[in-house]
Amino acid sequence: MKTYECFDGAISFESPVDLVNGSLFRQVPDTQELYLERNGQGSVIVEVLELVHEAKTLEEAGEYHFKSLAHDNETEEYEIQNITVISDSSCVVKGLQTIEKAGVIENIPINLNVLRIAGKYDLVTQFNKLAHTPIHVNDYSLFYLLECTTGRLEDILLDSSLLKQAGSSGSGADTVAGSEPAPATATAPPAALHTPPPAIADFTTLLNTHLSPFTVLSAEIGGEIHSQSQNLESLLQKTLSIVLTPASRSKPPTNLSTFQNSLSPIITHVNKIVQLSDSAPKALQLPLKAVAEGVPAFGWFTIAPKPAPYIQDFKDAAQFYANRVIKEFKGGDERMVQWVKLFMGLLEELRVYVHKHHTTGLSWNEKDGVAYEEYVSGEGGDKSSDATPTNNSTPPPAPAPPAPAPPAPPAPTSTSTHPQSPQQGPEAVFAQLNKGSDITKGLRKVDTEQMTHKNPSLRDAGSTESTPKKQQPPIAAKPKSLTRTTSSHPPKTQLDGQKWFIENHTNTPHILIDDTKLSHTVNIFNCKNTVVEVKGKVNALNMVGCHRTSVLLDNLVSSLSITTSPNFTVQILGVAPTVTVDATDVGQIYLSKGCIEADTEIITAKTSSVNVSLPDNQEDGEFVEKPIPEQLKTVVRDGRLVSSVVEHSG
Repeated sequence: MKTYECFDGAISFESPVDLVNGSLFRQVPDTQELYLERNGQGSVIVEVLELVHEAKTLEEAGEYHFKSLAHDNETEEYEIQNITVISDSSCVVKGLQTIEKAGVIENIPINLNVLRIAGKYDLVTQFNKLAHTPIHVNDYSLFYLLECTTGRLEDILLDSSLLKQAGSSGSGADTVAGSEPAPATATAPPAALHTPPPAIADFTTLLNTHLSPFTVLSAEIGGEIHSQSQNLESLLQKTLSIVLTPASRSKPPTNLSTFQNSLSPIITHVNKIVQLSDSAPKALQLPLKAVAEGVPAFGWFTIAPKPAPYIQDFKDAAQFYANRVIKEFKGGDERMVQWVKLFMGLLEELRVYVHKHHTTGLSWNEKDGVAYEEYVSGEGGDKSSDATPTNNSTPPPAPAPPAPAPPAPPAPTSTSTHPQSPQQGPEAVFAQLNKGSDITKGLRKVDTEQMTHKNPSLRDAGSTESTPKKQQPPIAAKPKSLTRTTSSHPPKTQLDGQKWFIENHTNTPHILIDDTKLSHTVNIFNCKNTVVEVKGKVNALNMVGCHRTSVLLDNLVSSLSITTSPNFTVQILGVAPTVTVDATDVGQIYLSKGCIEADTEIITAKTSSVNVSLPDNQEDGEFVEKPIPEQLKTVVRDGRLVSSVVEHSG
């Protein structure tokens, strides 16, 4: 990724492709900077224009400049696909323009970025590229750099002829042109002014090198896959704008509720990702589920003191579904295999980034930052830039805080083996993200007696509280022989001596057991829709009376036992000598290459629809599924019963 400077370094942008200064080949106005891709297809144009006063909002300004560009290019037709407001002073317009070039009609994707400077100018940046060779430009860091260098840019404009050209047609030009030039200190070399902090620069590089290929492939696949990638892209954009950027410019908040409220847009996008996974057609449930299981990792900034292992936990949970996607789509739509691998790569790079820049939690600007409350209120905006403001320079205000977040959610269902203090502040707000696909389980059930459409007397009374509850006749108890006993015990995850007990969990997306020893035995009992991960090497693991429960483990000394646990899934990453399955229907066992080399035994009794997935020798990360025989043939030989597997042919 290479950085290119405009207007003597007041603005910079990054591009993954090699660009050359267009002024070397053609005449460029002083109010414009032009960079061309070496193959002649793509271009980046940065232009200073007079503020469009008739555009009262950022959306109107973006639409105005996009239409103006279409008019200047004499396009056959154009389409504005979406307008995204980045801050109070900037927006991005994405669309298409159709032009005829050498008798060939081309649809050119246009990214138009508009930054309103000091209420006087519009800085318009165009990223143009033909559709068949798309360019991915760093929209994310661009706006950070523009906002940080507003003062520097205006100093250069005030001290040059640019403003006279940009504002020659407006009444404000005389006032600006007559202003006193900026102090000498403001025109100092801009190297330190336009360089973002390393944490911001590396995060934007991560988005360009790992998120961009993911979104491009998603757009190619289309449908729910594209929608899911758009939700994820929006989530990461919000993370940059309302978490990382403020953290790089301000001190930690003293009033945690302000920071909590700012996380509301991020939680909204997480909810959309989970809901889309739940409502997806069956053919897409596995890939969308992989994203939904991994998305809580993007809430790492609420975790302290070790957010990187937190990301790894949810990466492992997503890997479980990613492996199933690789197996399911092998030999079919290979784009889905590549799609899920790109997502897993994004999670891994996020973990590396967090470990590097936020080792013990979200890093704030303790030394030079303004107060967080001052920053979000807009009063500390120009302190974020190192530029010295002039009397005529008023930096754009910082983004206004989003709408208040919803009430604090119930305690998270994700469980750790280490005791944790009660969550407060950002952790409490983001706790609901850890629920994964179970994010809506905290809603209160409304009884029939409280429903006004089923109880007309409540409508007459006006509210459910003011209406006395009608006495219902007692319901006769069922005979004991028909009564189903249901455990009402609370969930439990604890180590008692040499035994781990994981009991009574329902809809828990991830339980991590990492404090293990060789002598430990792990017992999983009465769990439903739960994922358990066991790190290290333990003596044995027993799963009894569970439903739709998944287990991911490293190594076992003796055996893995599964009893009366329908719809189970287990994956062994290391070695387990023996796997026994008893009185269980429907299950999936994933073996590692180590298991195959160690001749792992699988013993079944009273089972059906149990499959074993073996690693593919030709392709890493892919599995070949083999069913365990269910039909036996028994004959009497020499007074003994001899049984063999029935083989079907034809």
